[in-house]
Amino acid sequence: MKDGRVAIEPNLQATAREEIDANGSLVTVPFVDAHFHMDATLSYGLPRVNMSGTLLEGIALWEN
Repeated sequence: MKDGRVAIEPNLQATAREEIDANGSLVTVPFVDAHFHMDATLSYGLPRVNMSGTLLEGIALWEN
């Protein structure tokens, strides 16, 4: 980390507290995402679409 920034690249010239050798491995985000948005998943558009995308509007829509 330099100046609060992190880099991921081959042959990085830096040291770390711990290094993981991922050579030959697939590095990716988890395949299972346990979080989802109930307002979009089960009731999209009912009674109306959450136009702002905010939690507060989502809660207000659930009240309806």
